[in-house]
Amino acid sequence: MNTPTPDSYEAVIADLEAKRDQLTLMIENLKNMRSMASMVGVPGTAPAAQRGPLAEHEIGHDTFFGMTIADAARKYLGIVKRTKTTDEIVEAVESGGLKHASQDFNKTVRSVLGQQEGFVRVNGEWGLTEWYPGMRKDKKTKSVPVIGKPPAKKPNAKVGTDKPRAVHPRKGDISPGSIKAKLLEALAAAPRTTFNGAQLANAISSDIGSVRAALGELFARGIVLRPEQGQYQAKTADSNTSTATT
Repeated sequence: MNTPTPDSYEAVIADLEAKRDQLTLMIENLKNMRSMASMVGVPGTAPAAQRGPLAEHEIGHDTFFGMTIADAARKYLGIVKRTKTTDEIVEAVESGGLKHASQDFNKTVRSVLGQQEGFVRVNGEWGLTEWYPGMRKDKKTKSVPVIGKPPAKKPNAKVGTDKPRAVHPRKGDISPGSIKAKLLEALAAAPRTTFNGAQLANAISSDIGSVRAALGELFARGIVLRPEQGQYQAKTADSNTSTATT
């Protein structure tokens, strides 16, 4: 019988240690896999690479800064990708940095979106018309269809009970998205309210000099009213046509 030598012991020990290291590595890998499996379905644990576009809770303080109401609402709905109420849109765009001078911003947003062809009412909430390609829409009317609800009948008009409605005379060279167009949009959203140049500049996120120049031209052309020096108001069907002298 051969007597084991020290070298033979060393060879066996080295082999067992190598197998031990492999088993330790396999155990660590299994532990990591177990930890990852336990995180599946837990909110907020998905890796950043697996997350979709900007989530609603990730809207920053300047996400909608410098935008018009319509553009901010369109971007917000595009982020959340589902219909939202007027209250939810107002809260989101204000927290995202949209500046305005409206005394009733909820009413202003509802009025602005109702005049835009890109928005549609879906069971009391706002959606984007591009989400509903099968919906027929009359391009000649600005009325917004309500999906899932029959159209409301118009009550008989009574003298003195109609809400003020902004009058839009021929605007000539006023192009969509220009400062003049944005000013008319802001004034039309609150036709009974007067605004000064600073308030309107803040509402459309433009410089005061450009706003005052545009307001002066709109007033000179009879498109807006100036009840008193430095104050401007939308021209409505029942507006007093007299304005303050320069």
